[in-house]
Amino acid sequence: MNEGSYLILDTETEGLSDDCHIIEIAWKLVKSHDVTTVLESFTTLIQPEEGWRITGSKWKQSEAFFANGITFDACQDIGISKEDMMLRFMDAVGRATVIFAHNIPFDLKMILKFCTPDQKDILASKTYACTLQLAKKALPLIKPKHTKGFALKEVHNSLFQEPIKDQHRAMGDVNATCRCLKSLLEVTTYEEMTLSQFVPAIHKKKWSERAT
Repeated sequence: MNEGSYLILDTETEGLSDDCHIIEIAWKLVKSHDVTTVLESFTTLIQPEEGWRITGSKWKQSEAFFANGITFDACQDIGISKEDMMLRFMDAVGRATVIFAHNIPFDLKMILKFCTPDQKDILASKTYACTLQLAKKALPLIKPKHTKGFALKEVHNSLFQEPIKDQHRAMGDVNATCRCLKSLLEVTTYEEMTLSQFVPAIHKKKWSERAT
């Protein structure tokens, strides 16, 4: 694809289960023919709501906190509301030709929790690609001796022989994904996917119609 732009995103969450929420998000909008050309870069913490895990007394003993180090106070003090974040995110989505993330089904599952019905309809119309799946296809061509897994840190280390700077913070992982994407696309192409492949019921009826 010679024209358009890629939206490369990452989310940091309270954990991996269905009752967890995004507490930090980052994205870069880059030119599709040159992912080093950044058109927009944004990151923010999310203000938590009552009942979220990060508001609880056990948060600092959680596995997620040990991974990302994000505190309730930081989210409360400098974060923005999930509604304001989604307005900014959907503006970037509207300018993107393809949306990328590493293990994108997880990020989309978390983002959909914050969406209005109309926003879900817009996301259902977009094209997606997963750098984890791309790495499984491309990395053996670049590094035939690669024997580790395909988590972002493993792909990045295999390609560049160095750790991710600011790993498990959203913009640190976005930067690493951008860097990996550039190398992976030099040897193969990505598979285009739709949201219905991650959420099979999404095209049965428009989300905005369900809400009426």
